[in-house]
Amino acid sequence: MITRWFLQYDESDPASIEAAERMNQFFHGWYMEPLTRGRYPAITKQIVGSRLPNFSEAEAELVAGSYDFLGLNYYVTQYAQPKPNPYPSATHTARMDAGVKLKYDNSHGEFLGQLTKRTATAITTQKEFITLDYFKTNYGNPLIYVTENGFSTPSSESRCEAIADYKRIDYLCSHLCFLRKVIKEKGVNVRGYFAWALGDNYEFCKGFTVRFGLSYVNWDDLDDRNLKESGKWYQRFINWTAKNPANFLRSSLSSQSQKKRPSC
Repeated sequence: MITRWFLQYDESDPASIEAAERMNQFFHGWYMEPLTRGRYPAITKQIVGSRLPNFSEAEAELVAGSYDFLGLNYYVTQYAQPKPNPYPSATHTARMDAGVKLKYDNSHGEFLGQLTKRTATAITTQKEFITLDYFKTNYGNPLIYVTENGFSTPSSESRCEAIADYKRIDYLCSHLCFLRKVIKEKGVNVRGYFAWALGDNYEFCKGFTVRFGLSYVNWDDLDDRNLKESGKWYQRFINWTAKNPANFLRSSLSSQSQKKRPSC
């Protein structure tokens, strides 16, 4: 399940606050309410009306609780700004029903996360803490595997820069700290985490303009593949996890000021 988190565009505007909650319901509740309660969220039924089919009692009983675990993919957080729903109109699509305009900057012009201006992607860490806690609080603390999560860098970087990817180490380390925090402090039932991706690849929607890999791939010479600094760090993290994960993450965060670039 692809997820993300939505914040109010203007924290002092009730309409923006409602837009953020409405978007979370349309984005997450659209799937999770049927899977946990056998029905669509009340707000979606209120807005979509007769265009949204109802579950029969038999269908509701069949669907509710029909999953074994949730596989969650997440990367970004966006601001939700209220926007009129154009239904009915010739240009209307189902994605417009929430009546929300999504943005990466808020009413103060503040951007979320890292690399937002270069990749138009608000990659965040602590907001995923909120997302996972939201699933626990609203949907009965389901068994969760984070099946995809990662950090992109622009493909315009040189080979040397791409391999010395300390920003990806910063992201992974910070994210795993928050993931550990939400498990221990909130009791969220997360059992596994998969970093995206093993190697640089052709990315959905972005093609070869970004790199997500823990390994460098030269797209002009596919024999040229090298484990990045982030891949080496992740390898050490996996090897140390069983011994003392908390100390490893803390030491990794504190050592980022001592970065050394590899020779290229």
